[in-house]
Parts: sequence; C-alpha cells; structure tokens
Amino acid sequence: MFGAGGGPSSYREIEETDCILLWGSNAREAHPIFFHHLLKGVRRGARLIAVDPRRTSSAQWADLWVGLDVGSDIALSNAMAREILAAGLEHREFVEHATSGFDAYRQSVEAWTLERGEHWCLRGANGSGKSTLIAMLYGDLWPAHGGKLERCWPALDDWKARVGLVSPELQARYAATGCTVEQVVASGLHASIGLNEWPTAAELRRVRRELRVWGLTDLAARQARELSYGQLRLALVARAFVCSRRLWLLDEPFDGLDADARQRFRARLDGAVSRGATVVMATHHEEDVPGYVTRVLTLRRGRAPVITNR
Repeated sequence: MFGAGGGPSSYREIEETDCILLWGSNAREAHPIFFHHLLKGVRRGARLIAVDPRRTSSAQWADLWVGLDVGSDIALSNAMAREILAAGLEHREFVEHATSGFDAYRQSVEAWTLERGEHWCLRGANGSGKSTLIAMLYGDLWPAHGGKLERCWPALDDWKARVGLVSPELQARYAATGCTVEQVVASGLHASIGLNEWPTAAELRRVRRELRVWGLTDLAARQARELSYGQLRLALVARAFVCSRRLWLLDEPFDGLDADARQRFRARLDGAVSRGATVVMATHHEEDVPGYVTRVLTLRRGRAPVITNR
C-alpha cells in the first residue's frame, strides 16, 4: 500500500499474507475497515512493516517502523528493488504481462560503480543533488535509509587523503576562517579543515612549491576571510594539488578563476589523469568538461538518475 488509505488487494488476501508493507499509508485512520482485516493477518502471523516519516497510529502496530527522512524514500525503494531483482524474486509472469519499460527500470536501480579510469560528468538542474552526491562520495555526507556507499579504503581519513576536492561547500567552510593561504594549502596534505598539526619541514617545502606554482606566494600569510572569491578558489586548487590524488571530485571547479588559472588547472588535471587518476565533475558549463570525460550521470530530483555516454 503506497500512500492510499485502503489496499490494492482483497480483504481475504491481506488476512492470509505473510508480510504487509504500509508505505506512507495511515490505514488505521484513513480506512479503518481495511485496517481491521489487516490486523487479522497480523494476528495470524503476518509481519507488518510501516514506512513513514511519522510514527502514525498504524505504525504503532508494526513489527518494524522505518522512520525515514523526508525525501529519502526514493533511495529506499530503489535499494529494495535492486535487492529483489538481484535475488531473482520478482514476479516474472506479472512483469511480462502487466508492466512496460521494465528493462529500463531494472537498469535505473542498478548500483552505480565508479570504476578506476572512468571519468564522469554530473548533470542536473539546481537542487537535483549534484553537490550532495559529491559530498557523499567524499565522505562529508552519508546515504539516506536504504542507501549504501562502499569505498576502496574503508578508513575515511585514508580515503580523503587520496581524493582531491574542489567545491563551493569546501570554499564556504574556509571563507570565514582565520587560516592563512599557506595553512589552507598545507591542510590538503591530511585532508583536514585547518591544521591538526604543524607540517614537517619537508611538507612545508612542498606547500611553498605549490604556492609558487599557482602564484600565491605573496598571499601566503593572508587569511582566507581576507581573500577575494577567485583568490580563495585558487588556494583550494593548490590545496588539492599539494599531493598526489587517485580521485578528483570537482564541483563547479573553475568558478572564480581567470583564463590563465583555468588553463593551468586544466593542464595539471590532464597530467593527473595521464597518471591514472579518475575525475568526477559537476558543472552547468559544457565547455568546462574535459574531452576524456565520457560518462554522464544526470540527476533528476525525485526520480531515478540516468546514465549516458558523452
């Protein structure tokens, strides 16, 4: 039962089934007669599962209440469908005779795997979830109920040390701090916000070399909150390049950069890719996407994502 008060099945079926799923339905108040028959099934041994952000009066009778966050039900339903299909538990006869577009649906709920050497562009309207996905891949956010994220390096600190991140969210976190440009760049050595410990002499040499490369030496002692948007963005680019990365997560990475800085950024990124790095870029500007990015993940708010080639 999805959202409706009553159920799609007969009273007899609901009384004799093994499992009852109430998804966004408060049948006890919206359809008390149906709920009376539902309770007969529960008393005969059926398990009742309620999926609803609210702990409704119906959910109080459930063996399991899934109080998911508002907006996360798509992730949960896709995860459930994927598990059902992977186990071969779908009703094949019903699928063949009563559905259309099932193959496309099967593909849409498949797990998305970021393979090494694949380069992806994330597309979608504002609010579709591009920045959220970038943050989730990096490890600053976690999947909603029903979602799962697996990384090559389970330890989050190890993972972040191998990822180059440039994003508006990261810039916003630094914009109000008293970190100097040198400290911003040095924080990229250990994927921290600010410094947890002062860099070693060798690390400091590496940081200052990166400052020279990006023309930031004269700004090294200036605090992040004193910088222009473009200057702070360039400092974050230097932070990302201060050590070798296996994965690049880039959310509108060229915003605020002048033509020269964009060109140098592209050249350094091309070099990283030639050494085996993987790139995931979210942008509204097609001209910003490098030619080696050949896969596209289009996010659509409230609907399954679409995977295409570029």
